[in-house]
Amino acid sequence: PEPRKAFGVISDSYFESLFGVPPTAADSLPARLATATGWDVWNGAQGGTGFINPGAGGLFSPYGSAARLAAIEAMKIDALIVNGSINDHSYPVANVKAAMIQFYNDVAKIKPGMPIVQVGVQSVTYPGIPSPPGLATLVTAQKEAVAVSPNVVGYIDPYTVPWLTGSGDESVTDNNGNQDYLIGADGVHLSNRGSKHYAILIRDRMKSMRATV
Repeated sequence: PEPRKAFGVISDSYFESLFGVPPTAADSLPARLATATGWDVWNGAQGGTGFINPGAGGLFSPYGSAARLAAIEAMKIDALIVNGSINDHSYPVANVKAAMIQFYNDVAKIKPGMPIVQVGVQSVTYPGIPSPPGLATLVTAQKEAVAVSPNVVGYIDPYTVPWLTGSGDESVTDNNGNQDYLIGADGVHLSNRGSKHYAILIRDRMKSMRATV
């Protein structure tokens, strides 16, 4: 049999496999996406990070840092999924766009010909993060960065038509959207059901990219 294909992931905490919401790695977004697609996963997620945001505590770094690029270079993968991130919401959108383009160019140098799929900003409602459509200009900047980067074969938009709606979570149901059951008790990360929901939506939108992914 042919070897299974594999994708790498560069992301914020949404793709971390042992974040605690869900409580087990088997219920996490990387595991759910591997099951949904049949591909293996090389996970390079780091909580709190983005194209510019470095995360907390000095342990992590932005997507385009030397350490993250070295991790991508070491991955034995056929494609790369890049996720988010709302962690960049406080930076000028022009700076985020420039960082994205630089990241894509840097990946093209270390993985020539490898396709990238960009999953855009999360639509989660959480204190301190603008609710939809408050980050619409960031989404537009992301799409513009993708449009001028030949190695990015598609942009998946979870924000403009929100994948996550309402303001609740599993511990505080507000009865105004699907966050009541798709967001875990911490109010921002995906629940077990949320991970499955997100994985299926990503898989379905990747189907249109099959010619290049």
